[in-house]
Amino acid sequence: MIGQAIIFIGCGSLCFLTESKAVNTGLTPSILASFENPIKKCGIETLLFYQKMFHIDDVDDDDVVEYDDLVSEIQRSDSNNDGIWTYEEALTDVDYENVTEEHFQSYDHNGDGHISIQDARLVFELLPGTGNDLNLEDFLFIQATLEDKSQGPEIDIKAFVHAVKDFRIIDMDDDFILTRKEFRMRFKSADRNKDGQLTRSEIRNLFPMRSTPPPNICGNWNVGCSQDDAMALFDSADTENRSQLSVDEYIRHFGPLVKI
Repeated sequence: MIGQAIIFIGCGSLCFLTESKAVNTGLTPSILASFENPIKKCGIETLLFYQKMFHIDDVDDDDVVEYDDLVSEIQRSDSNNDGIWTYEEALTDVDYENVTEEHFQSYDHNGDGHISIQDARLVFELLPGTGNDLNLEDFLFIQATLEDKSQGPEIDIKAFVHAVKDFRIIDMDDDFILTRKEFRMRFKSADRNKDGQLTRSEIRNLFPMRSTPPPNICGNWNVGCSQDDAMALFDSADTENRSQLSVDEYIRHFGPLVKI
């Protein structure tokens, strides 16, 4: 089909859109229309869901989703090997047991009712300039823009990604579980002068990716932020009193505090 191509100008990962001349893109008019207004915020539960999808699609675990990753995932999930991945086939795959039909159809970029290798190619046309790979922010930007409904309190997509990076830096053993011990060790690392208190500048090291410290993180900045103050932050996020936080728990609590 002939449609208005969408190109990105002034790109970071979140880019503004402008119309170009008509070209044969293969993308549906509704998808093209949805990218006329860039999405910068989305419900945190929706972003958590698509973060999981990103890691499923990142077949080789290199923190980017590449064309070959998508092709491999489509071929793996195509149980009858007919070159077409249907929602019924997705329901038989444990990785996609929580995927709704609406979520599944968001991957159908040419609107033919199923997912094929052509859809894997078209996803990269949504973000020109990314080549043949998408980082987490690119991936979330695409899925948030295509999502009709988002769930949970809205959060800036860039802030969400920063919170994910914070978690991975603080999670010392890379097991996707943040323990009280790891959080305490992060405090000690952030306390550069080893006086047992974090100044405003040192608190930035506790949350490495954020541009400013979370507001009201400590009750009395004239005294400083003690280890007890910092651990109270952890405990407020640990609602189940397990002395550990999952990625989802960490992002739900600390993500909205990120100021970009």
